[in-house]
Amino acid sequence: MSSNEELQSVNEELETSKEELQSAVEELSTTNEELRRRNIDLKQSQTYAEGIVETVHSPLLVLTSNLQVRMANKAFYQTFKLTHEKTEGSFIYELGDNAWEIPSLREHLNDLLAKKSNYKDFELKHFFPGLGELVLDVNAYKLLRDDNSNEL
Repeated sequence: MSSNEELQSVNEELETSKEELQSAVEELSTTNEELRRRNIDLKQSQTYAEGIVETVHSPLLVLTSNLQVRMANKAFYQTFKLTHEKTEGSFIYELGDNAWEIPSLREHLNDLLAKKSNYKDFELKHFFPGLGELVLDVNAYKLLRDDNSNEL
């Protein structure tokens, strides 16, 4: 009789464990579905923002807080005759075989980073090899992402 009671006790424990596992599986399924929906929303937001950047007719760069190019728009690539591969992920000063190594630009960007401020309508004239002298209207704004990392 005692072995029968032991088996019954083990069976009850297994039944309890089964119910706990089913509950955990349901909770994980709900969490997974919520993450899937959030991922879709995030992708749609990213596509929307990238679409806006691409429709801007002026050359535009998005930089990370360490001054690497996160993205550029079509107008930038066409104007400066650069490719995605030679632009995205590069430091701004390395662009176009270091053509963007411009002391006044470096000074303004370093100032922006140090003061954690924005600036707009900084006009910069610079001779770009193969393109000639161009006048750049430089505007910089810090954007705070959801993960609290910055982009210029």
